[in-house]
Amino acid sequence: MTDRTQPPHETSDERTKQFVKLLAACDRRLYAYVMSLVVNLEDADEIVQNTKLKLWEQFDRFERGTDFAAWACTVGYYEMLSFRNARAGEREQFGEAFVQAVAAQAAEVADTQDARRRALSVCLEKLDAATRAFVLRSYTAGVQIKDVAAEIGRSVTATYQYLWRTRKRLHDCVEQELRKEDQP
Repeated sequence: MTDRTQPPHETSDERTKQFVKLLAACDRRLYAYVMSLVVNLEDADEIVQNTKLKLWEQFDRFERGTDFAAWACTVGYYEMLSFRNARAGEREQFGEAFVQAVAAQAAEVADTQDARRRALSVCLEKLDAATRAFVLRSYTAGVQIKDVAAEIGRSVTATYQYLWRTRKRLHDCVEQELRKEDQP
């Protein structure tokens, strides 16, 4: 049985840092998951906030070494149900069967996205430093491909071709990494 309690040598500060680190790593996934369960953005914001509070309150119950994001989404699901029950008469809502089906699908999609993100990270590391820097620079917010082309001394057309070939390599690598994950 996994020890769910705080180790005796762990300080409150260490516990807080661990919680913040785990929560930050899954924040987008949690928000996307909750958004898939409700229609209204303000409702999603409130549910996510309530979920984060509940996660902190119950952090001693979290089993170290297990999937924090999955636990957070499960808590988010129950917070969404509580939220719906509290506001049952205010407006039309989705039926329970629909919400359960969407929740299951959203969890599956989130798992798939996490696997793809991990595989992409592995594949980016396999690129030589110059190619990796080129890809990251090409996808920097606000940077146009003409700027990247000027930086690397290529024409815009040649830069697009280089980016396309590199993306194809990354795509093939990601698919290969995902197949490795699926193998027993």
